[in-house]
Amino acid sequence: MLSSYYDYLFPASPATVAFIDRRVKPDSAILDLACGTGNYSIALANLGCKVTGIDLDEQMIDLARVKVRDQKCRFEVGDMRRLREVYAEDEYDLVLCIGNSLAHLTNKQDIIRLLGDCLAILKQGGKLIVQIVNFDRFLRNRIKNLPEIVRDKVGITFIRQYEYSAGPHNLINFVSELKIQRGNKEESLINSIPLLPLKSRELKSMVEGAGFKEIDLFGDFSEADYSSESPATVICGSKV
Repeated sequence: MLSSYYDYLFPASPATVAFIDRRVKPDSAILDLACGTGNYSIALANLGCKVTGIDLDEQMIDLARVKVRDQKCRFEVGDMRRLREVYAEDEYDLVLCIGNSLAHLTNKQDIIRLLGDCLAILKQGGKLIVQIVNFDRFLRNRIKNLPEIVRDKVGITFIRQYEYSAGPHNLINFVSELKIQRGNKEESLINSIPLLPLKSRELKSMVEGAGFKEIDLFGDFSEADYSSESPATVICGSKV
């Protein structure tokens, strides 16, 4: 059901598109991991890039395909944990993994393997862009709620909460509630997903360990310097 409202909740941010655009050439080949309904893939294709978007959610991919008007953009159901099985080495100029998608891999070995696969499928000089929420800030302040996303025109409210675990892997449970107003009736859909709260230093170390060079760390897509209070952790690395 979330897929039906995804575009209203998470439209492509101009600042994010501009950040990516500054790091690629117009004819670049891009792989967009966990692309959702393809908002960023399509925005980048409109700038002249050849984009492949993959996501595990078949409904998301179906919706993305409906929106495609350009042969430079295609969408596939795919698992980012199996990149090297599907995509050739030296195939892409950019691999993109944003929207806190990396945190959905709750096994650190999966993340390490993913980063190695990203390096392998990138061309020489290719780039990796990863963005997650700033878990350093979340863990230190024990942040439990994010601002609600309200879209009055379509009658939806998206509520996001974090539940902290004392388990061996220190996972955070991300609980979301989508409220849908239909006339006088309100429908509520609740979902719960475990996330791995990677701190900035650990994520940067993983990216370095995978073999990436010229690594930059930002606090958001405006290219603000990263700090302990930044809203996000944005890491860029190059294959040199």
